Amino acid sequence: RHYVFFIAGCGVDIVVMLDISCNITSKNKAIMLEFMVDFANALDIGPSPEKAQMGLVTFDNFVYEEFFLNTYNSSSQIASHIERMDIHPDNDNMTRCGRRRDLALISAKTLQLTSDQGIRDPMGIENPPIKQEVLIITTDGVTLPKYFAPDTIKEGGALKQDTRAEVFVISLSIEESKDGIDEFSAIASQPTDDFLIKNDFDTLLPSLEKNLGCFCVNEITI
Repeated sequence: RHYVFFIAGCGVDIVVMLDISCNITSKNKAIMLEFMVDFANALDIGPSPEKAQMGLVTFDNFVYEEFFLNTYNSSSQIASHIERMDIHPDNDNMTRCGRRRDLALISAKTLQLTSDQGIRDPMGIENPPIKQEVLIITTDGVTLPKYFAPDTIKEGGALKQDTRAEVFVISLSIEESKDGIDEFSAIASQPTDDFLIKNDFDTLLPSLEKNLGCFCVNEITI
Protein backbone atom coordinates (compact mmCIF):
# COMPACT_ATOMS: atom_id res chain seq x y z
CA ARG A 1 0.00 0.00 0.00
CA HIS A 2 1.42 3.36 -0.98
CA TYR A 3 -0.22 6.75 -1.16
CA VAL A 4 0.89 9.59 -3.43
CA PHE A 5 -0.60 13.06 -3.08
CA PHE A 6 0.09 16.33 -4.80
CA ILE A 7 -0.91 19.26 -2.58
CA ALA A 8 0.63 22.68 -3.16
CA GLY A 9 -0.15 26.37 -3.02
CA CYS A 10 -2.54 25.81 -0.14
CA GLY A 11 -2.43 28.37 2.67
CA VAL A 12 -4.09 26.36 5.40
CA ASP A 13 -3.39 25.60 9.06
CA ILE A 14 -4.04 21.90 9.68
CA VAL A 15 -4.22 20.24 13.09
CA VAL A 16 -4.64 16.47 13.20
CA MET A 17 -5.99 14.63 16.25
CA LEU A 18 -4.96 11.00 15.98
CA ASP A 19 -6.68 8.26 18.01
CA ILE A 20 -3.96 5.79 19.09
CA SER A 21 -6.03 3.90 21.68
CA CYS A 22 -5.68 0.14 22.06
CA ASN A 23 -9.11 -0.33 20.49
CA ILE A 24 -7.45 0.26 17.11
CA THR A 25 -5.80 -2.91 15.84
CA SER A 26 -2.05 -3.10 15.33
CA LYS A 27 -2.64 -3.57 11.60
CA ASN A 28 -4.75 -0.42 11.34
CA LYS A 29 -2.24 1.54 13.41
CA ALA A 30 0.48 0.64 10.90
CA ILE A 31 -1.75 1.70 7.99
CA MET A 32 -2.66 4.93 9.76
CA LEU A 33 0.99 5.75 10.40
CA GLU A 34 1.93 5.12 6.76
CA PHE A 35 -0.95 7.29 5.62
CA MET A 36 0.08 10.14 7.94
CA VAL A 37 3.70 10.05 6.72
CA ASP A 38 2.61 10.28 3.09
CA PHE A 39 0.07 12.98 3.93
CA ALA A 40 2.76 15.08 5.64
CA ASN A 41 5.15 14.61 2.72
CA ALA A 42 2.47 15.91 0.36
CA LEU A 43 2.04 19.23 2.14
CA ASP A 44 4.01 22.29 1.08
CA ILE A 45 4.98 23.28 4.63
CA GLY A 46 6.11 26.75 5.66
CA PRO A 47 5.04 29.95 7.44
CA SER A 48 4.31 32.04 4.33
CA PRO A 49 0.63 32.62 3.42
CA GLU A 50 0.62 30.33 0.38
CA LYS A 51 2.01 27.37 2.33
CA ALA A 52 0.47 24.93 4.80
CA GLN A 53 1.28 24.39 8.46
CA MET A 54 0.54 21.22 10.42
CA GLY A 55 0.19 20.37 14.10
CA LEU A 56 -0.43 16.95 15.61
CA VAL A 57 -2.09 15.66 18.79
CA THR A 58 -2.29 11.97 19.62
CA PHE A 59 -4.60 10.61 22.28
CA ASP A 60 -5.63 7.46 24.09
CA ASN A 61 -6.30 7.58 27.83
CA PHE A 62 -4.00 10.62 27.80
CA VAL A 63 -3.20 13.45 25.38
CA TYR A 64 0.21 13.92 23.75
CA GLU A 65 1.22 17.19 22.10
CA GLU A 66 3.40 15.79 19.33
CA PHE A 67 4.14 19.12 17.64
CA PHE A 68 2.55 22.48 16.92
CA LEU A 69 1.83 24.42 13.74
CA ASN A 70 5.02 26.45 14.13
CA THR A 71 7.28 23.59 15.26
CA TYR A 72 8.50 22.45 11.84
CA ASN A 73 9.23 24.27 8.59
CA SER A 74 9.34 21.34 6.18
CA SER A 75 7.33 18.27 5.28
CA SER A 76 10.34 16.03 5.77
CA GLN A 77 10.74 17.17 9.39
CA ILE A 78 7.08 16.39 10.10
CA ALA A 79 7.25 13.00 8.39
CA SER A 80 10.37 12.13 10.38
CA HIS A 81 8.62 13.01 13.64
CA ILE A 82 5.59 10.88 12.74
CA GLU A 83 7.80 7.91 11.93
CA ARG A 84 9.47 8.15 15.36
CA MET A 85 6.49 8.82 17.60
CA ASP A 86 5.18 6.29 20.09
CA ILE A 87 1.74 4.98 19.15
CA HIS A 88 2.11 1.66 21.02
CA PRO A 89 1.65 -0.35 17.82
CA ASP A 90 1.37 -3.66 19.68
CA ASN A 91 -1.20 -2.30 22.16
CA ASP A 92 0.95 -3.61 24.99
CA ASN A 93 0.23 -0.91 27.59
CA MET A 94 -3.25 -1.35 29.04
CA THR A 95 -3.04 1.84 31.10
CA ARG A 96 -3.38 3.71 27.78
CA CYS A 97 -6.54 1.93 26.63
CA GLY A 98 -9.00 4.77 27.18
CA ARG A 99 -10.11 7.16 24.46
CA ARG A 100 -10.27 10.68 25.96
CA ARG A 101 -11.43 12.59 22.93
CA ASP A 102 -12.80 15.27 25.26
CA LEU A 103 -9.29 16.08 26.51
CA ALA A 104 -7.90 16.07 22.98
CA LEU A 105 -10.51 18.63 21.90
CA ILE A 106 -9.56 20.87 24.82
CA SER A 107 -5.93 20.61 23.74
CA ALA A 108 -6.79 21.49 20.15
CA LYS A 109 -8.72 24.59 21.22
CA THR A 110 -6.49 25.94 23.99
CA LEU A 111 -3.04 24.97 22.68
CA GLN A 112 -2.91 23.95 19.04
CA LEU A 113 -5.30 26.48 17.50
CA THR A 114 -3.68 29.54 19.07
CA SER A 115 -1.47 32.35 17.84
CA ASP A 116 1.28 31.37 20.30
CA GLN A 117 1.53 27.95 18.63
CA GLY A 118 1.34 29.13 15.05
CA ILE A 119 -2.20 30.03 13.93
CA ARG A 120 -1.52 32.77 11.40
CA ASP A 121 -4.88 34.46 10.94
CA PRO A 122 -7.15 33.73 13.93
CA MET A 123 -9.58 36.55 13.07
CA GLY A 124 -9.56 36.04 9.29
CA ILE A 125 -8.41 39.61 8.64
CA GLU A 126 -5.01 39.19 7.03
CA ASN A 127 -4.47 40.33 3.44
CA PRO A 128 -4.26 37.93 1.75
CA PRO A 129 -6.11 35.85 4.35
CA ILE A 130 -5.09 32.34 5.32
CA LYS A 131 -7.64 30.24 3.51
CA GLN A 132 -8.69 28.05 6.36
CA GLU A 133 -8.08 26.42 9.71
CA VAL A 134 -8.82 22.72 9.59
CA LEU A 135 -9.04 20.15 12.37
CA ILE A 136 -9.01 16.50 11.30
CA ILE A 137 -10.01 13.94 13.93
CA THR A 138 -9.31 10.30 13.13
CA THR A 139 -10.99 8.03 15.65
CA ASP A 140 -12.77 4.74 16.13
CA GLY A 141 -15.72 4.47 18.50
CA VAL A 142 -17.18 6.22 21.50
CA THR A 143 -15.23 8.21 24.11
CA LEU A 144 -13.90 5.87 26.80
CA PRO A 145 -14.77 5.76 29.66
CA LYS A 146 -18.23 6.37 28.21
CA TYR A 147 -19.29 8.72 30.99
CA PHE A 148 -16.97 11.33 29.41
CA ALA A 149 -18.98 11.26 26.16
CA PRO A 150 -21.11 14.32 27.14
CA ASP A 151 -17.86 16.22 27.78
CA THR A 152 -16.68 15.33 24.28
CA ILE A 153 -19.87 16.73 22.76
CA LYS A 154 -19.61 19.89 24.91
CA GLU A 155 -15.94 20.47 24.02
CA GLY A 156 -16.60 19.85 20.33
CA GLY A 157 -19.25 22.57 20.37
CA ALA A 158 -16.97 24.97 22.26
CA LEU A 159 -14.15 24.45 19.76
CA LYS A 160 -16.38 25.25 16.79
CA GLN A 161 -17.76 28.30 18.57
CA ASP A 162 -14.43 29.70 19.72
CA THR A 163 -12.24 29.02 16.65
CA ARG A 164 -12.49 29.38 12.86
CA ALA A 165 -11.70 25.68 12.37
CA GLU A 166 -13.62 23.48 10.00
CA VAL A 167 -13.81 20.11 11.76
CA PHE A 168 -13.61 16.85 9.83
CA VAL A 169 -14.21 13.57 11.66
CA ILE A 170 -12.87 10.41 10.03
CA SER A 171 -14.51 7.32 11.50
CA LEU A 172 -11.97 4.58 10.87
CA SER A 173 -14.20 1.52 11.20
CA ILE A 174 -17.87 1.53 10.30
CA GLU A 175 -18.78 -1.39 12.54
CA GLU A 176 -16.81 -0.37 15.62
CA SER A 177 -17.82 3.29 15.35
CA LYS A 178 -21.59 2.83 15.43
CA ASP A 179 -21.74 3.62 19.14
CA GLY A 180 -19.83 6.86 18.59
CA ILE A 181 -21.87 8.29 15.74
CA ASP A 182 -23.78 10.76 17.94
CA GLU A 183 -20.48 12.17 19.17
CA PHE A 184 -19.02 12.34 15.67
CA SER A 185 -22.05 14.20 14.34
CA ALA A 186 -21.92 16.71 17.20
CA ILE A 187 -18.19 17.37 16.71
CA ALA A 188 -18.09 17.65 12.91
CA SER A 189 -18.82 20.90 11.10
CA GLN A 190 -22.04 21.32 9.14
CA PRO A 191 -23.37 19.97 6.87
CA THR A 192 -22.51 16.67 8.51
CA ASP A 193 -22.52 14.77 5.21
CA ASP A 194 -19.53 16.85 4.08
CA PHE A 195 -17.54 16.72 7.32
CA LEU A 196 -18.21 13.26 8.75
CA ILE A 197 -16.36 10.59 6.78
CA LYS A 198 -17.56 7.11 7.71
CA ASN A 199 -15.23 4.62 6.11
CA ASP A 200 -12.61 2.04 6.84
CA PHE A 201 -8.99 2.46 5.80
CA ASP A 202 -9.50 0.83 2.41
CA THR A 203 -11.87 3.59 1.30
CA LEU A 204 -10.30 6.49 3.18
CA LEU A 205 -8.38 8.03 0.29
CA PRO A 206 -11.33 8.43 -2.09
CA SER A 207 -13.32 9.95 0.77
CA LEU A 208 -10.59 12.48 1.51
CA GLU A 209 -10.32 13.43 -2.14
CA LYS A 210 -14.07 14.04 -2.28
CA ASN A 211 -14.55 15.81 1.06
CA LEU A 212 -11.39 17.79 1.81
CA GLY A 213 -11.52 20.23 -1.06
CA CYS A 214 -10.21 23.02 1.17
CA PHE A 215 -6.83 21.22 1.15
CA CYS A 216 -6.31 22.31 -2.46
CA VAL A 217 -5.90 18.70 -3.56
CA ASN A 218 -4.97 18.65 -7.23
CA GLU A 219 -4.39 14.94 -7.67
CA ILE A 220 -4.49 11.77 -5.62
CA THR A 221 -3.25 8.43 -6.90
CA ILE A 222 -2.79 5.05 -5.28
